[in-house]
Amino acid sequence: EIRDTMLCEGQTYALQAVIEPQNISYLWNNGSSETFININQTDYYLITVSNSCGEYMDTAHVVFFDCDLHAPNVFTPNNDGVNDFFELIEYQGIKAFNCYIYNRWGNLIIDYDQPDFQWDGKNVKGNDAEDGVYFYIIRAVTNGGKEINKHGKVHLLRND
Repeated sequence: EIRDTMLCEGQTYALQAVIEPQNISYLWNNGSSETFININQTDYYLITVSNSCGEYMDTAHVVFFDCDLHAPNVFTPNNDGVNDFFELIEYQGIKAFNCYIYNRWGNLIIDYDQPDFQWDGKNVKGNDAEDGVYFYIIRAVTNGGKEINKHGKVHLLRND
């Protein structure tokens, strides 16, 4: 058995067949007879496994995509359960990450080192930041080695 997978462009992935003691041989559609193959491009990969009972075939679709980050431009931390956090909309395949959020005077409000962060509109001391425009700088590296540098503004609105 091999599994469908999505990975970042630039990565190399070891696509591994399930190894069972009764299996006699493995044959991939690229000609390899190993129990795994290293891949780095989107394709369908087929393996044929032989044992004393016959042959078994399985296919995996592996997709390499352009991993990127996407952030919203407004959030409303008013605890209504809707859009209460400034957080990334998309962030798959990230191995290194930093996000810095500044006020309009260039003062650092808070920073994060994980892409699954959720800014609740408070500063590093736990006090509510004022309504207004804030600026973010994001630096990240994907699992495939792509460097991502993003910057932008986000509007913090608490009013209902």
